Amino acid sequence: MPTFECEIELDVAAPSVWLALQEQDTIFPKILPECIVSIEQVAGAPGQPGSIRLIKFGPMKKKSLFSRAKVAAEGTFVKEKLVTLYDPGYTVTTEEVEGGHLAQGFSRWVSTTRVIPVASDRSRLNFATFYEGGTRRTEVEKAVKKAKEGIVKAVKELEEYMKITCNG
Repeated sequence: MPTFECEIELDVAAPSVWLALQEQDTIFPKILPECIVSIEQVAGAPGQPGSIRLIKFGPMKKKSLFSRAKVAAEGTFVKEKLVTLYDPGYTVTTEEVEGGHLAQGFSRWVSTTRVIPVASDRSRLNFATFYEGGTRRTEVEKAVKKAKEGIVKAVKELEEYMKITCNG
């Protein structure tokens, strides 16, 4: 199965990043309003394996201090299922179940996010994604490139938000 990884260094402690990722349903629409309209739970208990959340993409009228560029087209969405959550290891795995990359011709898109402590005030986020499908090589390469760009953008915006609001 094809895979890709994306790793980003952050000037924020791993426990703080992990807590912020657990609150991403409210944080990301605030810091990326031109990309993420809303994130809401549509099935199961939030944070529990098997739960499903709906992420709606597209620009809102209000811009954020942290926003710069659009990641997804207005009106698109993804339903994402929480597959596993390993709290002591700062690791979560999700799988797209509707919309998102599945609407772009992929038959499977599964991502694992790990927060890795580097120092007391630094961490590294590792995203590993495996996928199946995709119709043409150029479309697959474009989707992977766009996913990586979106990950980097979201994480860097999260880092800046945390530095300003939480002092890292």
